[in-house]
Order: sequence, then structure tokens, then C-alpha cells
Amino acid sequence: QQGANPVALSVPQNMIPAKATTSGVMVANLTSTHDVIPAATTFDPDKPETYSFVNNMTTFDSLGNRHEINVFYVKRSESTTAGNSWDVYTLDSSAKPAETAAKRGSMTFDTNGALQSVTNGTNPASTTDFTLTIPMGVVNGAPAQTFALSAAGSKQQNTGTDSIVTQNQTGYAAGEFTGFQINNDGSIMGTYSNSQTQLLGQIVMVNFANPEGLSSEGDNVWKETLSSGNPILGTAGSGGFG
Repeated sequence: QQGANPVALSVPQNMIPAKATTSGVMVANLTSTHDVIPAATTFDPDKPETYSFVNNMTTFDSLGNRHEINVFYVKRSESTTAGNSWDVYTLDSSAKPAETAAKRGSMTFDTNGALQSVTNGTNPASTTDFTLTIPMGVVNGAPAQTFALSAAGSKQQNTGTDSIVTQNQTGYAAGEFTGFQINNDGSIMGTYSNSQTQLLGQIVMVNFANPEGLSSEGDNVWKETLSSGNPILGTAGSGGFG
């Protein structure tokens, strides 16, 4: 911990615990050439003709179980003055018992293809909060939970194909300790089997106002004296430390 008194460091080799997904980002570029699928057409994840595009996101629950979240985009309307609207459905294909796909909200794009508003569930449409609340079902005893999925930056343009520009999420499974590395500033980063890293400590450097005044104790051990002055602590790359 920065600012704390230095102590002998023993590199811990403990497992890093799982972290549940609490938020994510899915920035889509939806092609404008899709035909409108009328609201009267019942959405069915097993019938591709009932949706326009589907993408998958892997998330994690509080026990580190993987959830495969299928996100379906359905073009519902188009207008030369009001832009186009899309509904968003999701299905957690990992849930046990199995889930039923459901509508999570809708997205409206202006006539330039920029995301204009998002309706999250039954909440009013928002032009500033472009997030959808996405549920994760029950898996291996972990309780059902939700996470906030941001669609900010999504566009609707005639690109010929749908694509995902950016996708990420905050969760991960538990991970075993696999090693560590020391950075240029002396920070010691642990690495884990789940691709995570964690700060384990930082190497402290010591200087003296008059290093020539140190007393040799043998075996490359030196002791401060009145002549050397008190030790000055720091870290590599700061305060004149190399």
C-alpha cells in the first residue's frame, strides 16, 4: 500500500476470487438495409426470420460460472423524418432451468444513423442513458442477477453487414496464481489463469543525503550513521530515484 511503512514482501500465491459482471459495453453497427420486421411478428430465437442480427456476450455470475448471453436486434420501423427503431431481446442460453427470451428495451436512431435514445425495459426513453438492464439466469447455485449493458456509440449505417465495434464486460471466473512480473516502477503484478492481473506490492528504494557516510557491516550490508543522515524512501522513477 502506497504511503505505508515498508515490510518484507512475500508474494502471495492465493487464488483470485471470481467477480460477477455488473456492467458491459456492446457498441453495434447495424446495417440500415434490413427489412422492417413488424411488431405483430412474434420473436422466436429459433427462427432467424424474426430478428435482424444476433450477437453473443460471455458474462460471469458471483460464483464465476460463465453465462452465454445472446443479444438479438430486431428492426421495427423506419422513417425519413423520425429515424429507425429497433427492439432488443436477450436470452441467457446457459441458465438452468432454461430461460425464455424476452424484450429488454429498444433503440432509436436518427436520420443520420446516430443513436438517439434507448428505452430500458418499461422506463421512458432516454437520450442520455443508453444502457439496458440484462438478466442472467440461475447456474450451478448462483442466484439470478442483472448487469447494465451500454449501447452508447452504436450506429445504424448502410455498411452491408452488421458488426460489433466494441464489446467488453467487467466479470471473470476465479483464477489460479501463475506467476508475477516486476514493472519498471518496482510494482509487482501477480498474473492468474483467468487472464487477470493484481498488484501485490511495490519494491521500495532507499537513499541517503550522504551515502559515503554509511557504515559497512560486511556482506554488502550498510548501516545508517549520523554522517549519512536518515534514510529517504521512494520508488523507482520518482523523487530522483532511478
